[in-house]
Amino acid sequence: MPPQKKPSRITPVIMVLLLAVAIGTAVAAVVGKHGLLTYIEMNRRHEIMQKELVELKEENNRLRDEIEALKNDPETLEKVAREELGMIKPGEVLYRVRKDDLAEDVEGEH
Repeated sequence: MPPQKKPSRITPVIMVLLLAVAIGTAVAAVVGKHGLLTYIEMNRRHEIMQKELVELKEENNRLRDEIEALKNDPETLEKVAREELGMIKPGEVLYRVRKDDLAEDVEGEH
């Protein structure tokens, strides 16, 4: 009769070590520096930044259009000069009405 091989037995110590390694690897895969939670957070940040980028590009285009209008459209330039800088044409008279003057007029009428 040929000699029989002993069935391989995994000792309890080896089983505990393998289980510990497996658990450690799983934990590292989820919460480690390059783990799943980090990936999810980075993905969320990426989406927020992409949205911000789109908004900034839209604002940049709007400002570029505004610059072009100020350079090439006399009516736009005049509107800005009048509304934002308070400029007037020669011969015009500018009347400024203060809010507190309006309030006194309204109270005096009653």
